[in-house]
Amino acid sequence: MSGMSQEQFNQEIELLGKVLQHCNDKDLEILDRCDNMSRRVLEENKICVKCQLDQLERYGISNWKDRFRRLDAEDPEGYQETYQVDADMAEEMRNKLIKWKLDKITPALKEFQECFSENGEFIIQLPGVRFEKSDIFGTFVSPRCIPDKLLTDLHLCDFSDCKGDPIKRLKLKASPEVIDSLKLIFCTLANYDGTFNREYILPEVHSVNPILEKKLAEYNKYCLGQILVFSDSNSQEAHLISGKKGSGIEFNRTKISIYKDADSRIRAGRHLQDSYSGEFKTLTSQISRLNEMVSFLGYWKRETPQEQKDEIRKEFLLTLQKIEKELERATNSFKINAMNDLDRIISNLSSNKMASIAVMGKAIRTFKERYDESISIKGVKNLDLDSITYKVNMAKLFFETFEKRFSDYLEVQDDASSWKKDFEFAYLSSVVDGLKEIKVAPYNVFASAIRSTFNDYKKFLESPYSEVAYFNLENEINKYLGLYHIRLSLC
Repeated sequence: MSGMSQEQFNQEIELLGKVLQHCNDKDLEILDRCDNMSRRVLEENKICVKCQLDQLERYGISNWKDRFRRLDAEDPEGYQETYQVDADMAEEMRNKLIKWKLDKITPALKEFQECFSENGEFIIQLPGVRFEKSDIFGTFVSPRCIPDKLLTDLHLCDFSDCKGDPIKRLKLKASPEVIDSLKLIFCTLANYDGTFNREYILPEVHSVNPILEKKLAEYNKYCLGQILVFSDSNSQEAHLISGKKGSGIEFNRTKISIYKDADSRIRAGRHLQDSYSGEFKTLTSQISRLNEMVSFLGYWKRETPQEQKDEIRKEFLLTLQKIEKELERATNSFKINAMNDLDRIISNLSSNKMASIAVMGKAIRTFKERYDESISIKGVKNLDLDSITYKVNMAKLFFETFEKRFSDYLEVQDDASSWKKDFEFAYLSSVVDGLKEIKVAPYNVFASAIRSTFNDYKKFLESPYSEVAYFNLENEINKYLGLYHIRLSLC
């Protein structure tokens, strides 16, 4: 009751009583639901704050202070005093500085935080501090930012016991073994087999910590060779935004996708290529139709007969409605802006011809900007697709070479000349050793099985039982080669 007189307090109680008196059961149910939601949000915030403090403690507070600081540590009031500007200008200056600093962050650190950190929890390295893979452990992962599907795909979480219980689900995602396992996987990716820092082949990951090693066991069993892809539907940089509450800063949220094998990644890439090709065709058509309309408006004079004006208006409305129909499911900001412009054209067409032409010109420029953006994105996606296709082709080439050398080795088994056997065996051994370069799924599975079988065969030859025992290398290897060719036929 601090700051409120007894009379004011009684008035508040009376008002609350009147409100509750006029509430029906449905209203009370809604109020109760809102109260439950508020308690849930409070509980979620507590979990996330504790998760953040635990991460800082595990990294070491003194070590963290020696290497990092928060990205938004700048105080807007300091700008007001230093530069003698108002609060809005100080906030804008601060945000621009934050954006500039964000652009200077090591890509691996920036990319990881765009995936898993809250906007207010980004960190940057101190000046002069060189990036190390372990720096990812200094970031603040928010369990709210981790997609459930990602943890399921990486075999780090099983949410089957969390259905209908978002708090239990969040606690599971906030557990130290899940957070640190996720960091360790991405820490390994930082210097691994990447495609322009956008695509990675998931590697084997181990930890000296027995708890993490146990947590990573299923990941290492099921995920090796799968392809992790970073993608961003917006621009590649953080961008400043303005709203009713003043300026602010919003960071791009990077999306992560995991493909089970290279073939599914290639199919998705080709599907994306086709969609962009279709979009180019549609955008070209839309730009062409709008240009025709601008030219056609030149025939709209004051003295033009009303009947002809009505015909022009009818033709225009039909064309605009067709274009709007094509854009009704658009999510891209360029297309949404263009659709808003088309709405303005429809409403102004009868009253202001010049305004309609100006807005139409703006819509044309917006479509062209999207066209240019799509060309740039498609070029990047083509590079990624070419890279993973190259890896697949190299894997197939390794297998072709192995099959050839294995066939040659089997042919000389009945030859009396021991030097031929030794030569072919040495040649085959070097080819088998080269199979370890195949990292991408599903080819890594067959390569690993063949290498393991061949190594067992070498151990058998070196053992004292090789004279009396029998090791059918041909059957064992052909079993895996047969599975490999079946898999190829299904691609």
